[in-house]
Amino acid sequence: MIYRSIQLNDLIKQVGRKEVEKILADFSCPLNDDIEYFIHKKAIEFELVGLSRTTLIYGSQYVEDLPKLVAFYSLSPKELTLAENLKRSERRQLFGTTYSLGQSIKSILIGQLSKNYTDGNDKLITGGILMSLIFEQIKKIDVLLSSTIVHIDCKDIPGLRSFYEKFGFKYYQTNDTLLCYVIPTKKIIEAKHYSTELKKEKIGC
Repeated sequence: MIYRSIQLNDLIKQVGRKEVEKILADFSCPLNDDIEYFIHKKAIEFELVGLSRTTLIYGSQYVEDLPKLVAFYSLSPKELTLAENLKRSERRQLFGTTYSLGQSIKSILIGQLSKNYTDGNDKLITGGILMSLIFEQIKKIDVLLSSTIVHIDCKDIPGLRSFYEKFGFKYYQTNDTLLCYVIPTKKIIEAKHYSTELKKEKIGC
């Protein structure tokens, strides 16, 4: 497969908001209504006011094929409040450092990620490839703007928990009904375990 990442903001500038709305309206994720609501109703507005940055992933089997929208993800800067009673060993395990970080730390939130189930496009990309592309983007961001951790909030579903744990995320705390999983940014920068996924594919930027 050949994958190409396109920033939503760039696409809006190239083809206009109305056309982008049509593209996003065709995105389907029957497993999660919140994801569908975000990509249909919020993604463009969040992009224009700078609340998040959404990346669309297009894929095609061959160079001459028309690329299909296979997935998306969104990232945003966030501050995460730390529990006061964290032990030194827990700080190292969760945040990759025992340095006194204060009451809150800079984080990158993976706000949304999903494959596109329209017309079976979800079968053109794996969850591993999608997460690997997210990690590659975070590595690029870190060059210009550092962060201590990356975190994601997810529902308490065994399949979701095991998926994130596979990529090195660790459970940190529960916020209302969502579980907060974290991974030190430097672990992503230094990690090699996800690069094997990408080497199997042709990745465009």
